[in-house]
Amino acid sequence: MAGTLSKENVIQKIQKLLALADKARNTSEGEASAAASKAQELLDTYNLTMSEVGTDEQKKGDKPKSFDGLFARNTLRQYQTSLFDGLARQFDCVCFIRTQRKWDPEKMKSKKTKSLCVVDHEADVEVFKWTFEYLLEAIERIYKVEIKAEDLECREEMGRKMTWSERREYRLSYCLGAVHRILERVRGDREERLQKDNKCTAMVLVRKAAVDKWVDENMKLKAGRCSPGERRNAGAYRSGVSAANTISLRKGVGGGSGSNKRIK
Repeated sequence: MAGTLSKENVIQKIQKLLALADKARNTSEGEASAAASKAQELLDTYNLTMSEVGTDEQKKGDKPKSFDGLFARNTLRQYQTSLFDGLARQFDCVCFIRTQRKWDPEKMKSKKTKSLCVVDHEADVEVFKWTFEYLLEAIERIYKVEIKAEDLECREEMGRKMTWSERREYRLSYCLGAVHRILERVRGDREERLQKDNKCTAMVLVRKAAVDKWVDENMKLKAGRCSPGERRNAGAYRSGVSAANTISLRKGVGGGSGSNKRIK
């Protein structure tokens, strides 16, 4: 594939995919995610960065910035923050959690919302965001298949449904195991690519240094735990680790098979 397309043709193809992702964002999340993921695949394959692909206006403004609220929830789970943090490290950006309180007039009390945010080059954020959303959705989708089978086993062996607390613990453990395995694969995939291209490695270090410098000059972040410790079901965790091997790291245009198998 690398020998059949010129750099200019690859850049044009990536620009079209990103334009499609932006256009489909409000109409078809699946199409937008697929286009952005395919663009990331081409960036990886040809060792390109978004600064090389963007328009002249984008390149002029390609400086580190803080992007708030990429993922906001009332409660953030450990597997969600772990995936966000792990991917941020692989994208050479800095992530943090912003907590906000808003007044709820109906309940007459303030409502706390936690948001996952990043500092990164503006041109890279969309690909990071779509990658995170795609992998999180894929992990939660395979969990839904797993929990149905697990609940059926509980009925057959114990003559009852799983309790709410059992299902919650199973979900958190299973998804955390899947996240840890996904991040291992992403890290290994990236290290393999960087080892093949010294120029690409040097470019990554320069962009990472720019992000770190921006954070030091513009933000006062304090270290802390992303989420409270959660009980872990060892069997569910192992099942999540195994199942994560079936998840494609990149969702190409056209999608995958859409089928999920339970792995014991």
